[in-house]
Amino acid sequence: MASVPTSERQETPLGAPQIYVENVGVTPPSVPREVVDDDVDDGEAESKCCQPSETTMFVLTVIFILPIGVICLSFIFGGLLAAVEGWNIMDGFYYSVSALCGLPEALTDVSPDSTSGKFADIVIAVWSLSVAGTFIGLIAGMGLVGKLTDFIEKAGALPDISQVDKKELMMALTTSTENGATVNFVGFKKIMRDVGMTAPAKELKKLFNKFDKDGSDDLDTSEVAAIGEMFDKAAALGDDDMSDEQWTKGASVHADQWQVMQNQTKLAGDLAEVKTQVAALEQMMQKIYAKICEDQVVDT
Repeated sequence: MASVPTSERQETPLGAPQIYVENVGVTPPSVPREVVDDDVDDGEAESKCCQPSETTMFVLTVIFILPIGVICLSFIFGGLLAAVEGWNIMDGFYYSVSALCGLPEALTDVSPDSTSGKFADIVIAVWSLSVAGTFIGLIAGMGLVGKLTDFIEKAGALPDISQVDKKELMMALTTSTENGATVNFVGFKKIMRDVGMTAPAKELKKLFNKFDKDGSDDLDTSEVAAIGEMFDKAAALGDDDMSDEQWTKGASVHADQWQVMQNQTKLAGDLAEVKTQVAALEQMMQKIYAKICEDQVVDT
């Protein structure tokens, strides 16, 4: 929630000290909320349209980016080694390519002879090992490779698509805290299992803890209802083939946003209370000053 501090001059009796009160307000009405949201949505939509797919990035990286990187580094490392040994720069380039790519047979017949050349060869070999490890980690960390790895590990089995009915889940959560009752984690997990939720207990516990802010291991009606809303939002923004674990993780992400909103609401209430107290203090000071002025007039 954006806060805009403004200073307001209070009317006081003639000769009375001017008192300034720092008022904290909300977003000015001159900035419509709808306009701001629309601008953000348009930017997100444009960025998503311009973002290449995982397959495209994989192909570009493997076919173009990494080979170009190897060639450039080979010229740099090979040039250093050629300068030390007095080789032709192309011999140094071929020697570095063989080291970077781990070729069983070198592309050139030259090899370091001097002590300084051998030392430089060791340093360049270590650099080459680091670069090769970076390239391997880069490829292994790409999303397409991760999906292929999961597919192979699961022997091509389809993911466990959630079979939980959203309406049944919401009804079960709502009825669990009727008449002011609370629910602990054991009861919450039982509710999830009764409706067919197969998400791991640790993910359910993580979601439960995000709403159990006081650590009492009990959730009231509003908190349980908020959990249901988070599941509903995660289902609306996710795809149709989500597993229960993915669905629960999505609800946990939205729970973080819920916590931010709760903190903002509490902060707004605290600021309003402080503003009221400051205004009351200001009025009291004005009355005291007016009383002092009146007594001075009577004495004279």
